[in-house]
Amino acid sequence: MFYLVKDLTSEILLKLKEELYKENCFISDYSFYTLYAYKDFYKTKVIIFNLNKDLKAYIILSNYYLDVISFFFPLFLKSDKNIKVTRLDKIKAIRIIRQYIFDNSIKNYNFACLNEENLNFLRSYFKNYEIYHERMRDDYLYLNSSFIDYKGNKLKSKRHQKAKFIQTYSNIRFVKINKINNELVLKLNSFIDNFLLNKYDKLDSLGIEEEKRAKEILSLIPTFNFDLFILLENDKIIGFSIIEKINDTIFDHVEKCDKSYIGIVPYFVSRLANYYSSFKYFNREDDSNDQGLRLSKLSFNPYKMIHKEIFVVKNDLNYLDEIEEIAVNDDIYLGRLELKDAEKYYLLSIDQKRNKFWGYDYKSDLGDKIPNKEYFYNMVLEDIKNKSSFVYIINYQNSFAGEIVLYNLLDDNSFEIGIRLIEEMENKNIAYLSIKALILFIKTNFRVTYILMKCFKENKRSDHLITRLGFSYLKEDDIFKYFTFSLL
Repeated sequence: MFYLVKDLTSEILLKLKEELYKENCFISDYSFYTLYAYKDFYKTKVIIFNLNKDLKAYIILSNYYLDVISFFFPLFLKSDKNIKVTRLDKIKAIRIIRQYIFDNSIKNYNFACLNEENLNFLRSYFKNYEIYHERMRDDYLYLNSSFIDYKGNKLKSKRHQKAKFIQTYSNIRFVKINKINNELVLKLNSFIDNFLLNKYDKLDSLGIEEEKRAKEILSLIPTFNFDLFILLENDKIIGFSIIEKINDTIFDHVEKCDKSYIGIVPYFVSRLANYYSSFKYFNREDDSNDQGLRLSKLSFNPYKMIHKEIFVVKNDLNYLDEIEEIAVNDDIYLGRLELKDAEKYYLLSIDQKRNKFWGYDYKSDLGDKIPNKEYFYNMVLEDIKNKSSFVYIINYQNSFAGEIVLYNLLDDNSFEIGIRLIEEMENKNIAYLSIKALILFIKTNFRVTYILMKCFKENKRSDHLITRLGFSYLKEDDIFKYFTFSLL
């Protein structure tokens, strides 16, 4: 699969504006400011892949958690807005992510900053996963109208602080900047330097980076159509803010105030809310785990906390969507169960003698009810669809010979193998060669930790096969002996 990997640029962001703003309208990490300002800090890249002539997938990835690669859910650029992005299109894009992971030997990764729709898609596609989120990354979303006059008991203190500011400082100007010149940039940079100096001992590395990025983004305010506001006492800058408008929400990306002015933050926030009175929501982003900042943002009575869910795939075989044909030698190949073999597969499945050491009896599910051939055929297809097990049919000289099943996918990225052959295919070295080829295929195409096999203690033939394949004895109980094969 051919894909391109590019650095994130303003041109790419502008191309993706509609998708970024539509799909993740409340999550600040999908805003132009956050993506562009932190692109170097997080080493942000974009994977670009042509799904077809009318549809491109764009996948943003970054060191969002510093030591772990994070992938944002794929975005799709359409040649025509009426084109529908299908589930298959999304699956193809997910496969590209996996290919990139494999090509770059990435061991630790996740899907980050997911909205509910995209999280549900991943839930439906993967069967072994973990979902979590870090409180420090939650965005604070407010009703913009609540900031205009700070009405109600919950915002009483903010109302008083705003009034105190107005009473104390008489020469205050709230100014929207329509044109940025070099002189203003120098003054803002100086203000940021002083802000950083006063707060340095309280900032972590991410907080320090935030101040640096605020300086760098000033020159790009016209490019991204951000709004810049400054708060002045006479001609002295005592605060400034950079605002990005997304649908019915304003994002207060940079809000720097000289805290020596009592009540300055409630006053400044209220002036911004008044200016954007037609907008419904006001996003003041996360608190970066700064406890002082957390208490401050909570004191403004958030309407909602925007969780940014993290999704971790726990078993690499979850990426196996279909059974590919695997050539073992000139006589043997592995492939999917075909309808033409449904009858033979049915006979193997109900053969009590052959299944004595298989470990599963269909009667445990059906009782005395006799299944038909469609029952087992459909069960195989359904299990693959649900990623609960994967059946590879063994073909010997173009005839049905048996099956290898990959099953019991665990969250430690391991799985189990089972094999059974029809009687006339015994003693041809088929089982050994087939499993050997399948293990090589898995090792080449998937990142699995280890494989398990087991056999009934009295099944000497299977015991010999498993040992010959290079599996190591693990343990035994009253019924089975267990073996393991490491792929690390």
